[in-house]
Amino acid sequence: ATAAARGRAPLGRPSDEQRELEMPVPATGAELLRALAEREPDLADLLMDGEGRPIPALVREGRPLAAEERVEDGDRIELVWVVPGG
Repeated sequence: ATAAARGRAPLGRPSDEQRELEMPVPATGAELLRALAEREPDLADLLMDGEGRPIPALVREGRPLAAEERVEDGDRIELVWVVPGG
């Protein structure tokens, strides 16, 4: 199954990139981020903190997606990083 992830990363990192990720679904938003971090090790520090918690907010169809909510086949998930002092 496929879930597509797109996000705007903090300054100095790639932004507005879209990546497709083949993984078993249903899966949680956190599992999607872990799988993406494993596939893209150069982005891992932007996706998961040192304790394995998701860093970006997840958005599906304009609505927040909690890390424990399920992602289904074909879902398009946006990753949003909150930058303090915005």
